[in-house]
Amino acid sequence: MAEKIIELIKKFATTTISFKLWKALLWFSISGIVLVLCLLNGEIIPDFLEYIVYAITFYFMLILGFAIYRDGVPWAIRIGESLPIVGSMIKNIRYRQRIFLYFGGLMNTLYLVFYFVVAYIYKSRWFYVIGLYNLCIAVIRWYLSHKEHKIAVMLREDEKGPYECKIIRNVAKLLFLMNSVTAVMGLLIIFNEDTFEYHFIILYAMALYVFVRLITLIVFIAQNKPHNSGIWKAVQLINLAVALVMLFTFQTALLHMCGADVKTREHFNALTGSLVFFINQGIVIWLIKYSNNFGLEDRSMEKSL
Repeated sequence: MAEKIIELIKKFATTTISFKLWKALLWFSISGIVLVLCLLNGEIIPDFLEYIVYAITFYFMLILGFAIYRDGVPWAIRIGESLPIVGSMIKNIRYRQRIFLYFGGLMNTLYLVFYFVVAYIYKSRWFYVIGLYNLCIAVIRWYLSHKEHKIAVMLREDEKGPYECKIIRNVAKLLFLMNSVTAVMGLLIIFNEDTFEYHFIILYAMALYVFVRLITLIVFIAQNKPHNSGIWKAVQLINLAVALVMLFTFQTALLHMCGADVKTREHFNALTGSLVFFINQGIVIWLIKYSNNFGLEDRSMEKSL
């Protein structure tokens, strides 16, 4: 019986992971509607049934994220390449990287202003911490934007390697500071229940964005292409650290919306918060090690020339 169940699960997973984008979207929509109905009628629906529906919805959300990356992203790229300005941006890798870096820094600056204003209005420490976190991200991205421009325009080839090593080490220090902000955020959530309840539609949109973003970043980092070396490797890892923190904040809002008891929320938030904190600290250590190795590789190339 156990073997048949395992075989059935494998067959189901193999079938669903090959879903087309429209089919994955359909199943995620159906499961999401059922989950909302369960949450709205929680008093008459058993808890175990809610957990089952939640697990199914989470599974189809992962499938949808995978389908968007596999089918949706290439389709969007093909459409973008046919447009005059957008097409040149997509085809030119460095230009595309710079645009996304500048745009990311601009968005974090706008988020910073927004969260500080909301925190002042609602007297919420939670929004102050999120605003401070976005301040850290904005500083890192604007720092990388400024230094990348200097490397591309103002430095000679023999000066670029050592300068990039210094930049990567400085980014690692800033990321360590950002991780400290994340730790404060986690403490506020776990021990003070100082969080915010999002509308379920916003929450689902946030979940879909977070998982698509994580899948895309992990694939890009694993590919390890030549144009993602130096400070661009640091940019990717910063984006990964931010996506992990977004995953943590999504979980806290989801547990709050589902009405889980205090002990359950504390347990899962402490577990996920600790995991995200240690992964991000590992990114800091990896960046410092990468900067040293990158400098050694650059010096060895100079000697060979």
